[in-house]
Amino acid sequence: MSHAIFIGIAKHIDAFRDTLDSKTHLLENAGIKIRIQEQASGRFVIFSCSGGDTGLDPLCLSLLAAAVADLIISRWEKVMLFNITKTGYPFLKEDERRCVYELALARMEHPDGEHGQLTMARRKRLVQTRLEEFLLSSSHLNVDGFVVFRLKDYLADLRWVVGRAVEDFLLEREYREFISLLRFFLENQRPRAVTVHVVVRPPGRFQLYDHDFRPVSYQYMDGLIVDVNHSEIDYEDILISALITIAPVKVVLHAPGPVCLTPHTLTTLQAVFQDKVAQCPGCRFCMGTDKAGR
Repeated sequence: MSHAIFIGIAKHIDAFRDTLDSKTHLLENAGIKIRIQEQASGRFVIFSCSGGDTGLDPLCLSLLAAAVADLIISRWEKVMLFNITKTGYPFLKEDERRCVYELALARMEHPDGEHGQLTMARRKRLVQTRLEEFLLSSSHLNVDGFVVFRLKDYLADLRWVVGRAVEDFLLEREYREFISLLRFFLENQRPRAVTVHVVVRPPGRFQLYDHDFRPVSYQYMDGLIVDVNHSEIDYEDILISALITIAPVKVVLHAPGPVCLTPHTLTTLQAVFQDKVAQCPGCRFCMGTDKAGR
């Protein structure tokens, strides 16, 4: 093994120095010699890491790789995510870019499902392994160049995360625009009932009642009992369209359990009708003792 390894750092120098100091103390406590020196070279600071007469102990190489990996994951990663957001999606406005960046950070910090392999431990292990492989054959490491040319799969993972974050952002923006349009329709609609009770039954069947629990008049709606056999989106669209047509002052939801009203449907209703929506705490309609269309 080489008698010395030279690591060039252009940014986050203090953070790298602190990480290196803490790790070298562990080696020294174990009786392994390692000497760290610094030298400025233009915009870089070169850290020279040397051992005794027989060269660096193999554990020193792992320690140096771990220190650089810590630097990349804890300091550079956020900057790289933001730069990918900025250069890869120029159509985004500054505030939108910030939202995408925050979504990407959330995916990296709490990976699950399709991106569950992107845990911090896995990312650090990948970077550290590549560093150890590199340092076995080279005694000079330029961290900037290493990230660009030797961590292409890691950078691909970051681009993938940003891409998913952009998709999430665009879907959320479309959803907000959809809600705003529905609220516009509702605000410009004359109320045709003071209160509407929405009684939901599985599997996707509902009926609307007025404040006296009488079926809402057919003069307001063409078809009160709707069978939905296709998808949740159809169910949501039909129910919300019916309520916007009637434009009640208050909407009371009756359902025997969460299986009848999905969280997305409930969220959409609350977003459109806001404080006009109330959940019935329990009655014969909720318990299913009265059938819709009695």
